[in-house]
Amino acid sequence: MDDTAKSNSARPRRSGAIAPLLSATLLSACGTVTLGSAEFASTAPTEEIQSANDSSATANARSTEAAKAVEAAKAAMPAQTAGNQLTRIDNPAAVTGMVRHFGYLDVTRVQKDGSQEFDARFATFDTPTPASIVLENFAVPPPDTCETSSRTSPIQIRDELDFPGHPYKFVSAGKTVPVLHDGGSYINMSREDDEGGIRYGSAMSGAAVTMGGHRLLDLFVRTADLELSIPGSTDFPAVAAIPVPNVSNLSGFNLDEDDRVSADTRFTWKAGNTPEARIQISAGGGGRAVFCAAQDDGQFEFPPAIRNWIGTDTIPNPEAYRDATVFYQIGDLIFIVSQSTDL
Repeated sequence: MDDTAKSNSARPRRSGAIAPLLSATLLSACGTVTLGSAEFASTAPTEEIQSANDSSATANARSTEAAKAVEAAKAAMPAQTAGNQLTRIDNPAAVTGMVRHFGYLDVTRVQKDGSQEFDARFATFDTPTPASIVLENFAVPPPDTCETSSRTSPIQIRDELDFPGHPYKFVSAGKTVPVLHDGGSYINMSREDDEGGIRYGSAMSGAAVTMGGHRLLDLFVRTADLELSIPGSTDFPAVAAIPVPNVSNLSGFNLDEDDRVSADTRFTWKAGNTPEARIQISAGGGGRAVFCAAQDDGQFEFPPAIRNWIGTDTIPNPEAYRDATVFYQIGDLIFIVSQSTDL
């Protein structure tokens, strides 16, 4: 049995949603992956993305709906946030104090069809909780670091939403929660109530323009100049605009899933221009897997310890994607925003 599942260095994992985020290739080599007390069978994801066939009329209607939600959010902005300044957290280890709320937004670009998925949750702790605990749970790995997994030493997947001793509940942040582009309406996330609590989500069609089999542009999808606007509720504070880090599609990656990596493999790709972006590189099969978070500078080689671990062996199924995560604080709220390209 191969425990070659995604590690802490991979895409953010949310409780109850791990299966769709694990690589189908790596999952095919696994038996059962343990996440806290929950177990997930090694089957490939079956959730499908919303059809990417939206017409222009549908897109315009969606834009109008989002614009109305933005105006409603501004009108309903409670006084409790008026005196607070949204602050980007560049050094999570230096943050002190207590918080009552946390939340996250994940934006995922699916390269194969150019679509875009949005997933957000908003939570309130029962009692004030150290901000450091939230930041530690959602911490991202330092650049150019790796983790390994094997049959004898499998990776234990961390549940970012597990806060022992600090109970909380997912709450409403508004009837809908809009995402803005360049200050204007872009997409509305709809509220969904399930057994795990309240969540918000939506999807955007790529509507790709192609020539000669190559994608030239996507009419509707935007990855830069996005902001989350939280209308708020009696349970969660309103925030006018939280910036989303820009993440462009990963291109020029020099390996594909048919290759094998060795200790001497040199990975290359077209570097991006978002400082906080990382390239998440993984390979796994035959009872071994390696996961690395590389600086987005266009090249990466395994650190000496990983080279020694691989030895003369080779590992199949190399994969990569680009992601970026930014932490913000406003008053007693910690918010985490991530954007990534899919595998």
